[in-house]
Amino acid sequence: MKVLLIEPPFYLFQDLSQGAASFGLAMLAAMADREGHNVKVYSPDLEQTAVNSTEDVITEFKDTDGKMSKVEDRLEQILEDFQPDVVGISFWTARVLFGLEMARHTKKVLPDIKVIAGGIHATILPEDMLNSGAIDYVIRGEGEFAFIALLESIKKDMLDMEVIDNLSFINKDGSVVHNPITYCDDLDELPFPGYEHFINYDKFDKNVFKSVMFSRGCPFDCNYCASYKLWSRKTRFHTPSYIVRMLKHIHQKFGTDFFQFDDDTFTLRKEPVFEICRMIKEEKLAIKWHCDTRVECVSHELLAAMKEAGLDTVAMGGEKGDVEVRKIIRKTASLEATEKAFKIASECGVNTVGYFMIGFPGETYEAANRTLDLAEKLQPDVPCISICIPYPGTDSYQLALEVGSIEDADSIDWSRYYHHSNINFSGRINKEDWAALLSRCKEIDLASRERRFAKAARNISINKVIKRYAESPFVVFSLATKSISLHLAKRAAHSSALILPEELIWWPEKNNKWAFSISFYQLVY
Repeated sequence: MKVLLIEPPFYLFQDLSQGAASFGLAMLAAMADREGHNVKVYSPDLEQTAVNSTEDVITEFKDTDGKMSKVEDRLEQILEDFQPDVVGISFWTARVLFGLEMARHTKKVLPDIKVIAGGIHATILPEDMLNSGAIDYVIRGEGEFAFIALLESIKKDMLDMEVIDNLSFINKDGSVVHNPITYCDDLDELPFPGYEHFINYDKFDKNVFKSVMFSRGCPFDCNYCASYKLWSRKTRFHTPSYIVRMLKHIHQKFGTDFFQFDDDTFTLRKEPVFEICRMIKEEKLAIKWHCDTRVECVSHELLAAMKEAGLDTVAMGGEKGDVEVRKIIRKTASLEATEKAFKIASECGVNTVGYFMIGFPGETYEAANRTLDLAEKLQPDVPCISICIPYPGTDSYQLALEVGSIEDADSIDWSRYYHHSNINFSGRINKEDWAALLSRCKEIDLASRERRFAKAARNISINKVIKRYAESPFVVFSLATKSISLHLAKRAAHSSALILPEELIWWPEKNNKWAFSISFYQLVY
C-alpha cells in the first residue's frame, strides 16, 4: 500500500524553523517500510525557510490563512502525484485545527481515502477526532504495531477492527469503540527511525534528523504533564547496544553529528547511561548530544561521563520557585537539590537549559515572581521560560476549569495551546501584572543571551573566524552588546597574526538586536 504521513504545520506560522524531523512519524515510516509499504512523510514546517531559529518568551501566529493556503496547495500536489491509499496525521494540541484542515483537504482531493489520526491530542480526545467528519480511525498511545495492524486490516477491507489494540473507530451502529491500549515491552523490536522517507529529506540540514529516544514512559506525577497518557507510567528502555547502533546508523546515513534524546528523563536509570557513554567512546563516534532529565537524577560522576561521551547540553526543570506551588504541581525535588544539579552541570562543563513556568492556574503574581527569582539565581545557559498551558488530560486543565480561566470548554481554540502563547491561565494575576511578568521574562532571556555571547567571545578564535569569512563580500560581527564586540576587537588588536579592522565591528541598533544576535550565536556554536 501507499502511505502518506503528515505532520501539520505550526512553526511556519511563527516564522520559526522546526529544527527536528518528527521522531514519531519516522518510526511509523520505518515500521511500514519494513512491512513492504511505500511510505512518504510530509512536513510543511521542514520545507519552509524560517527567519528565526530561536523562540522568544512569547511567539505569535502570522498570516495563518495565507500560509495554510500554500500548504494545502503543496499537499494537493503530493496527493495527486503519489496517490496514497492511506494518510496518517500526527496531532499535537496546537496543531489540531491545522491537522483537521489538512485531513478535510485530503478527502476533498481523494474522497475514498482513509485518514488515521495519532499523537497526544488524538490519544486524549479521540471522540473529537472521530466526530470531526475528517478522521476515519484514531490510534491511541504508541502507534507502531497498531498502525501496521490497521494497514493490514484496511488492505483486507476492514475485517477485524475489534482486535486491533489502541484503535478507536465508529462502529456500524454509530457508537464509538475504544479497543484496549497496550505498549511495546521490548523496544529493541522496533526498527531505526526512517528519516529517509521525509519528502526532500536530502535537502534538509543534516541535524534535522537528531531526535532519538532511549526510553518510553514516565513514573513521575507532575500535574501539568500528559506524557504518561501516550507512553504509560511504566518506563521501558532500549538496550545500550541498540542506542549506539542507532546513533551510528543515523550519523553515517545522514551525517547527523548533533543528537537530541527526547526521553522525559534520560538518566532515570544510571547504569545503562554509563554503558551508552562507554560504547560511544569505544565506537569513536564524533557526535554531540542533548538530553532532558530531572535534577534528582544527576550526579557529578554521571554528568562527567556523559560530557566525555559528547554531551553538550542537559535540560532540567527548575519549574517553580514558590514552595507551595511546587507542592501543588507535585514537583518532588527541593529547591536545594535543584541548585545543586545546575551547579554540578556547570562544574562538569555541560551547558544547561532550565525549564521554568509562569501562569499556573491559581498562581499569584508574587508566586510567579519567585519563579523568575529562581531563574535568575540558577543562571542556566538557556532559561526556557514558558507559559503554563493546561493541556487536556492533565490535572492542571481541571484546575483551570475550577479557577475559571477556561470559561467554555466546548469552544477552545486549541491553536493557542502551546507554551509560548500569551494566555494567562492563572485566574489571579491581573492584566498589568501579567505584562510586568512577561517584561521581566524578556529581560532574563536577554541577559542569558548576553552571557552566552560573552562566554563564546572568550573562547572564539578571531583568526579562524576571519579566515572562514575572508572570501565573503563583507563581514559583519553581529553582537548583543558593545562590550563583547570590544572584547573581540581587543583580542584581535593584540594578536600577532591579525589585527581586526574597525569597520568589521558593527553594533546593531537596539530594535534589531534579536535578529543579529541569533546569527552570532550560530556562528560561535
